[in-house]
Amino acid sequence: MHPIKPQLDGQSVAENKDPNGVFLFQEMIKVAQAKGAGFVDYMWEKPGSTEPQPKISYVQLLKEWGWIVGSGIYVDDVLEEVGEINNSIILGLLVALAIAFGIGYSMSKLLTKPINNLQLAAKRVAMGDVDFNLEITTGDEFGDLQKSFWEMICNIKEKAEVADKIALGDMNVEIKLHSEKDVLSKSMQKLKDTLKDLVDELNLLTQAAREGKLTARGNYQKYEGGFREIVAGMNATLDEVLTPINEGSLVLAKMASGDLSIRMEGVYKGDHKIMLNSINQLGESLSSVLTEVRQAVQATASASSQISSSTE
Repeated sequence: MHPIKPQLDGQSVAENKDPNGVFLFQEMIKVAQAKGAGFVDYMWEKPGSTEPQPKISYVQLLKEWGWIVGSGIYVDDVLEEVGEINNSIILGLLVALAIAFGIGYSMSKLLTKPINNLQLAAKRVAMGDVDFNLEITTGDEFGDLQKSFWEMICNIKEKAEVADKIALGDMNVEIKLHSEKDVLSKSMQKLKDTLKDLVDELNLLTQAAREGKLTARGNYQKYEGGFREIVAGMNATLDEVLTPINEGSLVLAKMASGDLSIRMEGVYKGDHKIMLNSINQLGESLSSVLTEVRQAVQATASASSQISSSTE
């Protein structure tokens, strides 16, 4: 039975062919007998159309009855349905893309601002500027990153404050060790200890000088680099101070013992040169006075001798 052309019912259709010369019913028999079932392409009149349209039918052999049954569909109907499906898919994709773009844009705004803030903060820290606050904007992994970066900034601020106090001479400032790997805190503690020890060493030298212990010297060998140079320089300064004093003391002692010919011979500058000139001038003055005294004594002795001779 044919739903579209009932006039074909009961008629032989073996010789029916489409406009392309395809014996469609013979092809259906061949496919059914050869494969048991299959598809056949051909041209067929379509209701509402003036010309035959491409059509595809599926046929199957029912062996127990010797029948061949089939059903077909026009290709343009399939293409139209596929087109509608494609349009629906495309529309769905466009909607999905729009939603994804909106979500992506919102997410990028949420992420870009804190990333930019963190980048600016990193640049300021790299330039040595830690005098600012870092806002924690999220509570996720990125927020944890912001917290860690802020803790680093706080630690740097703390070290800067400690360094300022040490620079002002506060050797009792506390340096917090945040972990066993806190290399910066360990280095600052070592620096503070070295500076404190250096100050103590210089104070001992100063106290010894006040007490007149001018032979006291600092132990420069326990220091390194510039610290060693400071203590060695202090020792050299004391040597420079003590040398003219020792020579002056020696010259004065010999003058006191009667050697008025001795003089200071060192080459000194500043106040030391003034001291040298003063001691040497003292020697000259004492020698001159002594000469005058001797001459007076000799004159007195000569006069006494003449008086004694005249009285005899």
